Amino acid sequence: MKQLPAEKCNVAWFKLAEFVSRGEKERALNLYRLLVHSFENKAFAYQLEGDLLWSFADEQAIEKYTNAAQIYAFEQRLTEAALLYEQVLSIKSIRSIRLLLIELYLQLKNNIQLLKHLDVIINDSLLKQSYDDIEPLLDKYELVMTTEQRRNYYEQLRKHEPLYHQFNKKILLSQSAPI
Repeated sequence: MKQLPAEKCNVAWFKLAEFVSRGEKERALNLYRLLVHSFENKAFAYQLEGDLLWSFADEQAIEKYTNAAQIYAFEQRLTEAALLYEQVLSIKSIRSIRLLLIELYLQLKNNIQLLKHLDVIINDSLLKQSYDDIEPLLDKYELVMTTEQRRNYYEQLRKHEPLYHQFNKKILLSQSAPI
């Protein structure tokens, strides 16, 4: 595709901003489609399209952000991928995205964010009474949890009578584990 001269490209970015500020979605998207050919980074193109769509409160932005995040993750640009998945979650809570984000934070060794999202998933599972989802998560991520955190999760599970016997052994182990 033919490249735009730099001067026209600069003007086009200003026009894009103008269309967005005036709420002219179709004109903005059409101009974006012309501009996208001026850069080679596919992940950035998806990210920018997601930003553009989200500026019009269009939930199609989720797909674009997810595409960008997948490319960034493939390229080992994990921080960028995590930020885009966080953006998706700010639009809509999606369990599969949250699980991907937990895995990214594990690779990034960001236990604070990992545990924050793990807590959301576990609490959501408790509310939905999807107890079978909880044990594998606790087993998989127990090494990043403190003894107190493990104990708290198992205590929450203990409040749900059908699970008490299943998890009682783990509660006792968790209480006796060294800190």
